[in-house]
Amino acid sequence: MKRKVIRTKIVPCISSKIIQEDDECQNLKELEVKLGKEYILKKIFDEKEMSYQNLLELYEQFTQGQENSLFAWMYILTDDFGIVINEHIYLYHYDLDISNQQKSLFPWEYMDSKRYIGDTWWTNDDEILNDIKELSILDFMDKYKGY
Repeated sequence: MKRKVIRTKIVPCISSKIIQEDDECQNLKELEVKLGKEYILKKIFDEKEMSYQNLLELYEQFTQGQENSLFAWMYILTDDFGIVINEHIYLYHYDLDISNQQKSLFPWEYMDSKRYIGDTWWTNDDEILNDIKELSILDFMDKYKGY
């Protein structure tokens, strides 16, 4: 199953924030050209204490196996949902358009919402992912997306 690194910080209404910041800019790339990456991090993604360079260093450490609470691996379930499995299981809303816009700016992505599903206890990632597939949760999410 495909997975990607996400920032654990939830940022609601990302697309609205882009438009509110500058109504002439229709996407993050245009906004970056006009205002810069650091500005976007602070204004759109609410990174008040962390610079891009700080986050990049922590991201690189995370991808090399050093755990931290700022980043997590998210498994992509559908075009609308992903799941993070650590000591807890969280379902994240995954916006493919916003995801594609973020790829040109950061090696990680921000999500706009998450829901707690449960605890992992002694179950490994593969068992949990297999259970999700068997429970037809993907069909359920496709049927009820947007609600």
